[in-house]
Amino acid sequence: MEKTFTPEICQDKPEVPAQGDRPAQPAEPARYTGTVTVRMPTYDERLSISEETGIGGDAESQLTNVQVMRVMAKHARARTVKVDVTRKADGFKFESWEQLEYDSDMVSLINEIGAQIVGRYSVGNPSSPS
Repeated sequence: MEKTFTPEICQDKPEVPAQGDRPAQPAEPARYTGTVTVRMPTYDERLSISEETGIGGDAESQLTNVQVMRVMAKHARARTVKVDVTRKADGFKFESWEQLEYDSDMVSLINEIGAQIVGRYSVGNPSSPS
């Protein structure tokens, strides 16, 4: 099963009203457009990822956050089917995992792909958020 999603970096950020001591934040247009398609793991594959990272286990993970990020990036790389993200500023198109890896602005997208892999997923309508 494949899932295509619009990454957070490709979504406009709405205005956030002031709350208490925190000032209001203006709306911010997305700096990128596009989608990413990933191959979702089976139940057994999901369990294997959980074992490897300690995510979802009863005990605290013995891995540091950076170690978990590296493990998830490895799985994200193996499961990324298609990258179609364009930087609005100059029209540069990210069309491969390798391009994502070399651009420091794509760290959040790589982490998001990993989160999509272990996140909730509905087979009935895979493109809708669960």
